[in-house]
Amino acid sequence: MLDTSKIKKPQDLIDMVEEELRSNPAKYSGKNFRCQFDISGGNGGQWYILINDDKKEVIKGTIKDPICTVMMKETDFIKLVNGKLNAPMALLTGKIKIKGDMNHAIKLVETILA
Repeated sequence: MLDTSKIKKPQDLIDMVEEELRSNPAKYSGKNFRCQFDISGGNGGQWYILINDDKKEVIKGTIKDPICTVMMKETDFIKLVNGKLNAPMALLTGKIKIKGDMNHAIKLVETILA
């Protein structure tokens, strides 16, 4: 399980996820994720996570035809990963917006944090 308590900016979490994918590729065998993250704010940016049998990577930029896109402000992103923002409530109040398959995003987060 990732220790997200010291996350200060989105890139911190991206780095942790990238290290997790590199150090534990067997955990993601047979998985298929194509998720785009668009985080607005001073330390925000665009990243995508691509996991399949051939690749397990986090890349800065955009991916063509993501299964889902998660959009949110940097401040809400930091609160979310530090456990100070409830994800279902953030979805209901529009602090998190998901375009595409919401279940795909939920399953990705559950898989990485498991």
